[in-house]
Amino acid sequence: MSVVPYRDRLRPGAAALAALLGEWDRCRWAWNQAVARLNESGEWVRDDVLTSWRREHDWLREGSVVAQQQMLRNFRAKRAKGQGRRKFKSAKRTLPSLNYTRRGFAIKDRRLYLAGGLCIPVVWSRELPSDPGSVRVYRDSIGHTKVARQRRDAARKWARKVVANYGALAVEDFKPRFLAESRMARKSADGAIGATKAVLIEYARPAGRKVVLVPPAYPTMTCSGCGARATSRLLLSQRVFVCGSCGMIEDRDRNASRVILDRAGLNPAGAEAVRHSDLLEVRVLAEPEIPFQ
Repeated sequence: MSVVPYRDRLRPGAAALAALLGEWDRCRWAWNQAVARLNESGEWVRDDVLTSWRREHDWLREGSVVAQQQMLRNFRAKRAKGQGRRKFKSAKRTLPSLNYTRRGFAIKDRRLYLAGGLCIPVVWSRELPSDPGSVRVYRDSIGHTKVARQRRDAARKWARKVVANYGALAVEDFKPRFLAESRMARKSADGAIGATKAVLIEYARPAGRKVVLVPPAYPTMTCSGCGARATSRLLLSQRVFVCGSCGMIEDRDRNASRVILDRAGLNPAGAEAVRHSDLLEVRVLAEPEIPFQ
């Protein structure tokens, strides 16, 4: 008998979403416990081990035994398929996924009822030909897609605002690959810094704005007053730049901005580089008005 999967999107409310994430945390804990036991003793956990875990932990008993059992059965099923070493499930890197057998769910009034009293509306794309034998509730990557669209929109709005108010722009000519290999990799990816830089240049040049690409080497470590370079890097927690040569004390980002403007030949700026009596003095894309999440 063939099994045909059907996919439909769920619309859980805030309370149901929190309950699903709590269920996922409990199932993920059971999986990770099974991985730890396998690594330490080579023992594959059985269902009676889950019973003892639930007896020991009240918070684990609050969840559905059906979902937890299925998590461990999936753990053991990979053994039969000859798959490799089990890995721990990370809360940050693993998308939530819960499996329910027939006794753990029901479909009534076009809603999905899960063990534990959860009721979730379903956006049905088609009528089911028969009663399903199992249900998998999981989060796909579309919510990351939504955030990416929001950041692209915010980047465009920010770029339009900058281009409309300034006649000359000094842009750090950093490479996304360079950022990906640094300790700022995750923050740069989250902030879509490379894409924001590209949008800014894309909007500036057709508008007739002067765009100067500046080498990104050591602007934070260089004094904007005397040009001396610090011998050690500033920690991110150090927000004030203190020059060891001339003694100048300046805000870290403002100092780096002036270094970039100096390298671009825009400090001091001529009248043609200023619109609305404002000087663009930013470490370009260091502090974009983009909602980080």
